[in-house]
Amino acid sequence: MKTVKMVIGCLMLILLSLTALSGCAEKSTSSNTSNAYYLLLTPENSSIPADGTTTTKLTATIQTLSGNKITDGVLVNFQTTKGSFIVGGNTAGQNVSVATLGGAASVNLQATTISEQAFVTASVGGLSNSTFVSFISTSTGTGTGTGTGTGQVLEQARGQALVPARQPHQPPLLRLI
Repeated sequence: MKTVKMVIGCLMLILLSLTALSGCAEKSTSSNTSNAYYLLLTPENSSIPADGTTTTKLTATIQTLSGNKITDGVLVNFQTTKGSFIVGGNTAGQNVSVATLGGAASVNLQATTISEQAFVTASVGGLSNSTFVSFISTSTGTGTGTGTGTGQVLEQARGQALVPARQPHQPPLLRLI
């Protein structure tokens, strides 16, 4: 009998907890959803030649779930582990801040001369998103070795499981005040 009372007491406690939690969930998803922003980081090309000169444009788009764009002039910080950012035609290093215009901020990433992968992150406030950009060797090689031609190197790269640009299943959310 004592065990039955304990089970009933536990069930009542669980029921009360679920009722309280459901009230909280309703409050967090009501009108606050229209103020939640997400950041989407997209590269124009997810792989470029590792020639030290080729660039790809990366765009960070910040808007609400209802499509309202963030105001102009908000600084977005871009960071990369490889390569260099080009801003206004000048090399700006691996960490730059760019102001939004029309709900987005863009920067160009210049490849290195080494076949490697850059991990690029854009962040603003508490939002951030990342993607990969691959620098693919286009070296034609020298000597009599086999498999060093440009076309073959690129074909081999296409056959490998390169890490694609990460597209989030659900954008990160942040309520800006």
